[in-house]
Order: sequence, then structure tokens, then C-alpha cells
Amino acid sequence: MGLEEYAKHASVKGTCMTVEKSYFRLTQAPDPSEVRPEPVLVEALKMLESKWNNKRADYKYIDD
Repeated sequence: MGLEEYAKHASVKGTCMTVEKSYFRLTQAPDPSEVRPEPVLVEALKMLESKWNNKRADYKYIDD
């Protein structure tokens, strides 16, 4: 089953608790251990906003 077909029929509940990690584009079905659940994503966004607002990160860092 390809990624597009998988996406139509399944949802993934993430289990990754890592707040800060690099972005990667999916090329296969997602592994729940590599997907962050929504509360962790909210925490990550707050961290990035804080770094940006306090000038502790540039655009290239935030974009990753």
C-alpha cells in the first residue's frame, strides 16, 4: 500500500515525546514512534516561538 492510499484509510497516534527534532518528509507509512502527538507539537511550537521572539534562533533554524 502506497503512502497516499495509506493516508486515506488510517490515522496514526504518535508516541514520540521529543520536543525538538528536525523536519522530514514522509516517503513511507509513518512509524508512530517517529510521530509527535498533538500536546508535544503544541509544546514544540511554543518553544520555537520563544526562541524566535527572543532572537535565539534565525529563520533557517525555525524552518528546520
